[in-house]
Amino acid sequence: MYEMPAGCASSSCVTKLATGNGPYGVALDGSGNVYFCYPNLNRVKELNRATPPSLTFATPTRDGTTDATDGPMTAHVSNIGNEPLIFTTPSSGGNPSYPANFPENSLDTNLCTSAAPLAAGANCDVSVNFLPSTAGADTGNIVLTDNNLNVTGATQDIAVDGTGTGSPLVMLSTTSLSFASLEVGVASASQSVTLTNTVAVGHRHRAGNCICRDAALG
Repeated sequence: MYEMPAGCASSSCVTKLATGNGPYGVALDGSGNVYFCYPNLNRVKELNRATPPSLTFATPTRDGTTDATDGPMTAHVSNIGNEPLIFTTPSSGGNPSYPANFPENSLDTNLCTSAAPLAAGANCDVSVNFLPSTAGADTGNIVLTDNNLNVTGATQDIAVDGTGTGSPLVMLSTTSLSFASLEVGVASASQSVTLTNTVAVGHRHRAGNCICRDAALG
């Protein structure tokens, strides 16, 4: 069984949906997912065509910086129907709408946009970066509003999540050191300044010592 979107004129846009003996029945659920029935195998196969994916930025990222290890991450939207998919123009904000700390990846040249409908058989991208503003877990949903399955105002939610880490915050045990007067060539006793990163990394704190020694004083 093959899928050929409206307007398809070559094998490059034909998708094989099933192979083998059958299927003998095809069903479509309310979300647009396709199911095939194989009586000889006592099996029903689901072809997930509509359930949105989730996007996880796995690398903990310092607040105020973009996760360049995992991102940007992209979900592809395909119009497998025979009519244009229209992305509703919102009264405010954008469509798709992106949650806080998960900005749109503006470098993607094939972004879904309410400025133009998605033609039958065409595809566009929902592309996102992770830019945490605070330490801790970040979650949200990218919401795409359109006329999917001829339902005005239909929405699809793409879950996104990531983890922000705090920016280093240095604390010194003292801000000044005092050394007694010494003859030239005589070294003083060492004095220590403890430098502490007060932001937890994982479940630890990092600290280090600066050992300061007086040079020859006259």
